Formats: sequence, structure tokens, C-alpha cells
Amino acid sequence: MLTIEILPMEKVGALKPMLMELADHHNQVAVNFQGLYPLLNIDEKIQILQQGIGAGNTVAAILSDGSNWQGFCVFSHTGGCGSIDYLYIRQALRGQGAGKLLMQWMLEQLGQLRLTLLELKVVVGNEQAVRFYEQYGFTARTVTLAKRI
Repeated sequence: MLTIEILPMEKVGALKPMLMELADHHNQVAVNFQGLYPLLNIDEKIQILQQGIGAGNTVAAILSDGSNWQGFCVFSHTGGCGSIDYLYIRQALRGQGAGKLLMQWMLEQLGQLRLTLLELKVVVGNEQAVRFYEQYGFTARTVTLAKRI
């Protein structure tokens, strides 16, 4: 049975292995910029997450099978805008409803915040993720262009 648990600020560092797995996944599926992920050092990402949790505008949660963490999600909000910052499911559970479980939980949590806009970013090339988010009504709002320098 899968359960979802909100992580306190002091446990966020334990997300490091899955953040590294997510970066590896982005490097595999990215059409452009393969090898560039993570954009920030993972320890810096963890510090940013801890600061957001401490400020009360970020929530991190893990998906557990009782003995191991199998995925995680992070969302944040400022004013009327919310952001799904991360949704990651380990390979062994993909396609089995684990992502749906985390997504529905996040949408319930975010639904209590009176937001007017909810956004997220997907790496170009991660078409499976795009299809997943489209099922929840997400559509393109902007296009971000980048260039290696």
C-alpha cells in the first residue's frame, strides 16, 4: 500500500538520491540540453526547498510503499499562483497509478489555497509527462527558449 507523507524541513535532504535520479531521467529524455541537468547543484536545490518550507510557501511530500520511498512531489505558491515544482516516481512504479495518486493529492492540497493559476515545467522530450499533465487540464501557456553559452 502506498502512502503520502509531508516532509518536514529537516528531512528534505533525504530527497537527494531521487533528485539525482530525476536529473538522470531529464538527461535521458531531453531533446535539447542533454547532460545539463541538474541546472543547480542538488545541495543548493535542497537548501532552496528548505527555505521555501520554512517560509510556509513550499510543501514536499514522499510516496512510500512502507519500507522505501518510491517517489516525491514538491509544490509551492505565492499569492494566487501555484507551481508544481517536482513530481517524480521511481521507474518500477511508473504506469501503475503512483503518479496519479501523488497528482491528485497535490491538487487537493493546492485546491485549498484559492489559487487562480497553477503551472509546471516539463523538459522538452518528456512526452510521457506532457500527456500525463494534459489529462489534468494543463496546457501550454508560455514557451521558454534557452541557449548554451
